Amino acid sequence: MCLLKKQSGAKTSIAIALLVLALYFGVGVFDHSIWSPTEPAVSGVVWSMFGQDSLAAPRINGYPYLEKPPLYYWLAWIACKAGGGLSAGGMRLPAAVSGVLCLLLVYWTSRNHYGNGVACVTLLLGATTYQLYQMSHLASADILVVFFVFLCFTLFAGTLTHRAKDPDKGTFRYDLLLALALSISFYAKNFFTYLLVLPPIVLFLLVKRQFFRLITITAMVTALTAMILLPWILALHHEGGWEYLRVVFVDNTLGRFLTISDVDRPPLGPLNDAYIVEKEASPFFYLPRLLGLPAPWSLLFFGSLLAVFRKKGPGDFRLFLKAALISIVVVLSLSSSKSSNYLHPILFVMLLIMSDSLCDLFRDPGAAPSWQRALYLANIFLVGLALAALPFAMWFMLGSIVYFIVLLPFPFLLAAFILHGKRRWFEWRFLCGFGAIFAIAFMITLKLLLPYLEERKSYSFFFQEIREEAAGRELYTLFLDDRRLPLITYYLDRRIPVITNMERIFKMLESKDRIGCILPPDVYHTWKDRFDEIPHIFHTASKGKPSFAFVGNR
Repeated sequence: MCLLKKQSGAKTSIAIALLVLALYFGVGVFDHSIWSPTEPAVSGVVWSMFGQDSLAAPRINGYPYLEKPPLYYWLAWIACKAGGGLSAGGMRLPAAVSGVLCLLLVYWTSRNHYGNGVACVTLLLGATTYQLYQMSHLASADILVVFFVFLCFTLFAGTLTHRAKDPDKGTFRYDLLLALALSISFYAKNFFTYLLVLPPIVLFLLVKRQFFRLITITAMVTALTAMILLPWILALHHEGGWEYLRVVFVDNTLGRFLTISDVDRPPLGPLNDAYIVEKEASPFFYLPRLLGLPAPWSLLFFGSLLAVFRKKGPGDFRLFLKAALISIVVVLSLSSSKSSNYLHPILFVMLLIMSDSLCDLFRDPGAAPSWQRALYLANIFLVGLALAALPFAMWFMLGSIVYFIVLLPFPFLLAAFILHGKRRWFEWRFLCGFGAIFAIAFMITLKLLLPYLEERKSYSFFFQEIREEAAGRELYTLFLDDRRLPLITYYLDRRIPVITNMERIFKMLESKDRIGCILPPDVYHTWKDRFDEIPHIFHTASKGKPSFAFVGNR
């Protein structure tokens, strides 16, 4: 493995750590309401838990919602309890914490193999990777999957460090922690983490002929999984019998991985879409998305990927990274359910591949292929160009010169930094400084952009506007899904009966009781002639997402 002669000091590491904490907790956690696509379901489940519903079986408006195990809901529930009540920020906080822990694991692994200088660079590259940042600021169990994959790979990589005098010393301890982490990860997203973590580890151990270790890890994972899942299995069976267990262990495992015909499917509940959601026929779904995943550092990753696969010589850690990259893509491609989010855990491998290649580049730039240096500089140039265009883009988008003035110093600061460090372009300090400037500009841009996005993505405006009119009415809704129904319970703080028969809705609106109905705007317009026969009020959101309409009788 590569180590640089000059490493970063403690002050540099602390400064970068503080910048990452500010970037991840200072923006995007507590400053906006519930946004789609994943946060509405979390809000509905956590609201139900606050209402003394079971903690074992997640529910939305009283309906069982077993798409994912409850770990993220538990963490969000704890965060909201600690914060004094339900809030979007409280439900988002576990995601931000998980994202920072992911970065810490990448830093720790990179530092063990390449030294502190390269680790600081990798930390900044990871922190400013858009997909990881976005996932760390969405209330969703997906970030827990990423965290557990990062954790398991970090523990396994700990046994491969080049600094270990005895490769076998301490291996059992790491393997035990790996098995424990993998077993707990079931509570994040069923066996999905197993599908990503185990294949590269099994492949590596087979290639290295470490058969006893492979058997030991398999036995520990099996035993610990059974022990850790047993309490939840018993609680689920107590709540919903064998049907709940089937939904968790069959529908949301085999049902998502395989394509099962309608004839072979069991009867499904109203919020169970395991057999139909995210089905994508193309086996090459992930290949074109692979290079876009580490954006804005895609060219840097592409150059690193070519360099690592061209590099010859011994290196267990590099072999493991190659095995992980290939096996994750293959396993995901074999699954019938495909989503871009499923690919995000591979970012651990991508960031460490960049660490490996950058360490060689920083140590001896002249020995690196010209195409690798060209891709490195091209990535820096493109990011710098985007930063130069940023003030104009924000001015044009938001229509205020204030945003232009606030962001204008960054292109000049970056240009001065690049020109001043011309002779140090291939040093870790240069890329570290470049990444820090980009991270600060990224953070300020998001801070300015969030109010604009809130006015277009929020659902809260609609519910604020109908709250007074809805009070004292019997409320009903046509929505029966995990994206809009949970928002009704969360914002109005009450369970709403679901009615899917329009004639029944009309009869209730014609009665003398004060009735209100929340429905899709297009349904209202489709049935407008029928609604016009009834004296009623109609309201849609004045701003925000136009997903809801309120109809009440007079």
